[in-house]
Amino acid sequence: MYRFKTQYTFEKRREVSQKLFEKYPDRIPVIVEPGKECRYEINKSKFITPRDISMGRLISEIRKYVTIGSEEGLFLFINDEIPPTSQLIEEIYNKHHDSDGFLYITCHSENTFG
Repeated sequence: MYRFKTQYTFEKRREVSQKLFEKYPDRIPVIVEPGKECRYEINKSKFITPRDISMGRLISEIRKYVTIGSEEGLFLFINDEIPPTSQLIEEIYNKHHDSDGFLYITCHSENTFG
């Protein structure tokens, strides 16, 4: 379960996402939280991403908010799947968004060089 979901009621989360869509119709509200095996903290968990950003570009943006070494990989999961880095966030949102209006992403770490 995502911390964001436990901190706020469904009604409050839905209200927030609707306000974000009204204020930023060209963007998508995203919640990124560390998974159970993630070895680092994320300094920011709420993002408002452009609809036409790729998953690869989102990974680059999220890395800015994670204390991570260059030898570590950052993997983003949506509903226990790793989406293709070339896929647009809008496509992912249309398929995987939560009924509260947010797209939830789980972050995992992996040592990529040994």
